[in-house]
Amino acid sequence: MTDPNRKILFNAFDMNCVVHQSPGLWRHPDDHARDYNTIDYWVNLAKTLERGLFDGLFIADVLGTYDVYGSSNEAALTTGAQVPVNDPILLVSAMAQATENLGFGITAGTAYEHPYPFARRLATLDHLTQGRAGWNVVTGYLPSAAQNMGEKDQLPHDERYDRADEYLEVVYKLLEGSWEDDAVVNDRETGIFSDPTKVHSINHHGKYFDVPGIAITEPSVQRTPVIYQAGASSRGKRFAGEHAEAVFVKANSPEKLKEVVADIRAEAAAAGRDPEDIKVFAMLTIITGATEEEAQSKYEDYQQYTDVLGGLTLMSGWSGADLSTFELDEQIRDIKSNAIQSIANTLTSEYGDAPTVRELGERTGIGGFGPILVGSGKEVARQLVELQDLTDIDGFNLAYAITPGTFEDIVEFVVPELQALGRYKTSYAPGTLRNKLFGKGDRLPSDHRGSRYRVGGDLSTIGAAWTPSQEVPEIEEILENLRPVFEEIAATAAAREADRNFDRRLVDKLKRAGFTRLRAPVEYGGYGLNLEDTFRAYVELAAADSNLAQGLRPHFLAVESLLSAKDEGIKRRWLTRVGAGEIAIGNALTEVGNKPGEITTTLSPGADGFFLLNGTKFYSTGSLYADAIFVRARIAGTGEDVFLFVDRNAPGVGLFDDWDGFGQKLSASGTTVFNQVIVPEEDILHRDYTAPGVTQAFAQAHHLATLAGIGTAIERDITNYVRERARIFSHGAGTIPREDPQVQQVVGEVSAKAYAARTVLEGFLRNLDAALVRLEGIPESKEGEFREAIYASIELEAFRAQLTIAPAVLDAANHAFEVGGASATLKTTALDRHWRNARVLANHNPLIYRARLVGEDVLNGGHQAIQYTIGSSEKVGASA
Repeated sequence: MTDPNRKILFNAFDMNCVVHQSPGLWRHPDDHARDYNTIDYWVNLAKTLERGLFDGLFIADVLGTYDVYGSSNEAALTTGAQVPVNDPILLVSAMAQATENLGFGITAGTAYEHPYPFARRLATLDHLTQGRAGWNVVTGYLPSAAQNMGEKDQLPHDERYDRADEYLEVVYKLLEGSWEDDAVVNDRETGIFSDPTKVHSINHHGKYFDVPGIAITEPSVQRTPVIYQAGASSRGKRFAGEHAEAVFVKANSPEKLKEVVADIRAEAAAAGRDPEDIKVFAMLTIITGATEEEAQSKYEDYQQYTDVLGGLTLMSGWSGADLSTFELDEQIRDIKSNAIQSIANTLTSEYGDAPTVRELGERTGIGGFGPILVGSGKEVARQLVELQDLTDIDGFNLAYAITPGTFEDIVEFVVPELQALGRYKTSYAPGTLRNKLFGKGDRLPSDHRGSRYRVGGDLSTIGAAWTPSQEVPEIEEILENLRPVFEEIAATAAAREADRNFDRRLVDKLKRAGFTRLRAPVEYGGYGLNLEDTFRAYVELAAADSNLAQGLRPHFLAVESLLSAKDEGIKRRWLTRVGAGEIAIGNALTEVGNKPGEITTTLSPGADGFFLLNGTKFYSTGSLYADAIFVRARIAGTGEDVFLFVDRNAPGVGLFDDWDGFGQKLSASGTTVFNQVIVPEEDILHRDYTAPGVTQAFAQAHHLATLAGIGTAIERDITNYVRERARIFSHGAGTIPREDPQVQQVVGEVSAKAYAARTVLEGFLRNLDAALVRLEGIPESKEGEFREAIYASIELEAFRAQLTIAPAVLDAANHAFEVGGASATLKTTALDRHWRNARVLANHNPLIYRARLVGEDVLNGGHQAIQYTIGSSEKVGASA
């Protein structure tokens, strides 16, 4: 990890208040924090930092008071603990005017301000700083902030991040996608300032926000300012991996710091980003001087001014635990909290023995519970280099004991020593804050989630930068990335099925690993795989857990429907989300008991271009796992059937786990109810959309792939069972089961059937790929005749494959019990789940009908492609 040329980055960590991280030190004679509400203080600080080549000034903020301690804000007001506090964003323009290179990261929350006006303020700030703006995204943690904004309480921890996800989506749409790069004309002769055809409404309609219109600021040089983030819970780190470009972390040991850095980079990789496109800054307070003795003397001097009450007030707010309920000399154990979870989780572990309340207050008195380095400039520089080499940290977010004195000391004593070691820059890089940090230009990189909202040709670079060269990976590389997730899924599959445990986290991991992106075209951020390669991955998932494979089948059917859609708007809107690995799609297509082809779920026109969806669907496979649902409905009063997309969390959507089959229990195939669900026009496929004529063949391919996966799982499980089994039959021929010829015969026959299933599937998929290519090349003069012939041919091939694969896998599942006698039927062995799952899958499309259709065509010819509707007894034409 050692790189002798790697440079350490510095941010100064401050707040527009008297007491930030070092309560009590405002009383020190050399501290000027009490001047926080003057322009001179901030301008002089910015000049000092730029003289020291700091990368940025990071300004924290809270919207509320620290009133957890004693259930009152009295202690906060008494000690000045982050109250009074002024708005951070208003400081930046003055500091930017006085500097040329220093970056500015301002803190603003996603909980209480609407993203539309905030996006304008961000853009304005980026304009006025000439591209040196950053935004520290926070979700909030103080209950008082929620209460003062009219809420009873703040949202639960993870839901705050869900809201923040959508908040950033709105900001990205406004700043990245509303105005094209050449929308501003600025032509005095023609009198045209901007081209209306290149300014677009964002039409955002989400769970938390509705923003239909355009951004009202022209694009700034960075468009989206550099995204900072500081949450360190598991949900916070995942959020950082998807959005953040700079992450602030806190850890009191190198070992813990190394672990945190690795976790964040892993989350970035899981989100399809280059892990090096996140700069990780560790919080640190440096107390330094010309000599070791001078630094130690300063530290001891500062300790005299620490305020235990102020420290406990801050810690109570951070952890969510009222520390006033403890005696000062009582040890703290097992604090639980809904506030900053990372602090609550590490509070006792990083101290070894739990500290007393008094010790915690004293320790928080300098640097806010973060690590402290005390030493000469040379010694501090040596330790910083060692920390970077040991932990892979990019830089440090430097808190102060006194201000601006702590920063002046770092500039005077530490920076020159780091430069002498070749580990700190000697001049600024040119350009914007983003370019200074990464050297890759002014805009968000193409693998960043926000980049997918660009217009004007940027869609070609959407999605995962799987390799440093930005190339689309080969199938083996994709599988290599997916297999650890498959292994995790397989390890718990039997237990989850026995407990009926729908674990959506596994689907989230599959999304992050790229599984849901397999068929999405490259121009939308996906891998653009052909069917044969797509189903290689699908079979491996089915071997790990056939329930999850079946649950994700509707996702691929929906993607295939989008691929054949003529409406470029809906393709872009949904395929970019698929290509970003953001969503999995379930289905709500089937209705039971109706007349042939009848759809009772209705879509009624409402106000302002919206529609209202009402109805009940059965066998809604995958919807309990999904983020969005693909629905078939009938336009009220017209008889027209349409397909549309609905957010699974939209108001009025009800999902029920009422599928009671003896197999495929976790395929999420229950009932979905829609009650006055609002559907925007842009989420409805155009009325001229028709289901592709290969729909039956494609849908059947998923069933067959799942069956082939089950065959592979049977072979795997009985092989492991026999190898581990010691008991033999009294009439057996071997000394151990694996040496018994008859057991070997059973395993061999099962292996052959599993092989046959995979081989037939692969041949069918190659021919289905070829059919799709032929369909694209049909001349208009032969359109109807040739197209229908291809539809019929590939559908018959699907039926033949089903007639081969389903019996082979069912026979293998039944045969598998013969390797172990009665013990093979134990619940702990769980071999029965393979037969149950295969039997249910085979019954989706009964073999007797497939065999008849094949036989009829062999004898008489003339087969026409058909689509069946469950509950119907008639054929419905492929174009219906």
